[in-house]
Amino acid sequence: MKYSDDLINFFKRHGMYDEIMFDYLQCKSIMIDFRDPDQKILVGSARAIDRDNRLRDIILVMPFIYDKETMLVSINTLVHGIEAFPYLGKHFPKDYPTEALPLLYEKIYLEEQADNSLRSFAKRLDDMIRESDDKKYKIGLLIRDELFKEYDFNMKKMQNKAKKLSRKYR
Repeated sequence: MKYSDDLINFFKRHGMYDEIMFDYLQCKSIMIDFRDPDQKILVGSARAIDRDNRLRDIILVMPFIYDKETMLVSINTLVHGIEAFPYLGKHFPKDYPTEALPLLYEKIYLEEQADNSLRSFAKRLDDMIRESDDKKYKIGLLIRDELFKEYDFNMKKMQNKAKKLSRKYR
């Protein structure tokens, strides 16, 4: 499986591309047809963590990119992998804020596009989160909006800020 050039270029523009990491994540990615409702529900990331709480593997299930919506979903999923990658073979923090940065980079992509259809799709996703009972996603939206105001192409800075904000909202 090979990521699209558009997806790789997005991460390069934002200083998040590392060839070794992307090679690993590409090998661990499963691509699905996002138009198929039975496959669509499979999109996401999984981390294999051993009983000593060390991260052993990362699996990403992403849509084939054929439009801006599937690009947005792929960005979210891949950010999960990028966040987890440095922990391979190491202790994985249980309280890591796992939704803020994927949502942030979705919003960044959305702002780079002049596409009303994509904005409508992203609004529907945000509304689903707001209407849900899933606290981690709701907190992720709050943190995302604060991070977006300060975004400066520095993922490490955004990760540190997300960790601090997640403690504030818990």
